[in-house]
Amino acid sequence: MNEFDNMIKIGELADKKITEQIVSEMLRRNIHLEKVYDSQNQMFVLYARDEESATIAFDYYRVKVGFAPPPKPMPKEWESIKNAPLGKVTIVFLAISIFVYLSRLFMGDTLFELFFMSNHQTGGLSEIKNGEFWRIFTPVFLHFNLLHILFNGMWMKDLGSLIEHHKGKIFYITLILISGLLSNIGQYYVKGPFFGGLSGIVYALLGFVWMNKKFFPEVSYSLPKNDVLLMIGWFFFCFTGVLGPIANTAHGIGLAIGMIFGVFSGSFSNQKFDSMNMLGYCLLALIFGAGTFAFEFYVLPMITGS
Repeated sequence: MNEFDNMIKIGELADKKITEQIVSEMLRRNIHLEKVYDSQNQMFVLYARDEESATIAFDYYRVKVGFAPPPKPMPKEWESIKNAPLGKVTIVFLAISIFVYLSRLFMGDTLFELFFMSNHQTGGLSEIKNGEFWRIFTPVFLHFNLLHILFNGMWMKDLGSLIEHHKGKIFYITLILISGLLSNIGQYYVKGPFFGGLSGIVYALLGFVWMNKKFFPEVSYSLPKNDVLLMIGWFFFCFTGVLGPIANTAHGIGLAIGMIFGVFSGSFSNQKFDSMNMLGYCLLALIFGAGTFAFEFYVLPMITGS
């Protein structure tokens, strides 16, 4: 029985230098590979001792021999985001959202309907007026498909935990409550009560991280410029209607609130007070929030005839 029969073959290479580079790199990662020279075929054969090591080594081997593109390094901004511990408040919001989503799959709409601002398109929030006050906030926990909750949940986990860790629970909860309440109210007056999702809050978190770094460069966290552009691009893409009914007003109001929080949430003691720059970005926030509301409330009905 050959000693390599119980090992996992990674691959074969004719180039000794590349083979040694692979072995050396894996050793740096605490993965020990066996290198054997096959004189008959004039090839170097690499073996791993276990399945986990073999998987990592094979991925690297494919890159070195040109079978796969090298993985792109994670942007340094995302390294700081991923290093933030998962926040307790964030866990609570994600857990409630997942529970409500699963309740609809397994229990029908009985619980789900208690989270809408109202169960009637017309009637003026009669449930809230009759004491069901939680409804003014709870639409944030409603998600209508798997992609919806995954998209919102991933951003909430990353950006929410980041802000909770760096700014504290009180600040984080305040940002969540204000952005959630106002985005819900704005969306209700535009389209009625049948909407939901964490996306208004997610856009508030995005707006905060974006502006906070811009006005207070000393903070240790930020988003890569490409991700900011992606989220803003997604914001406008949602207006096209390609994705179906979208709570655009909630997105716009949430983004505006997060931006304003970001502009005013630091200390100006160590830098020049740039009032014109602050005013400019506050006006931009107003355009995102009030502009989206006005467009959906006044302009869109005229365009669609609804």
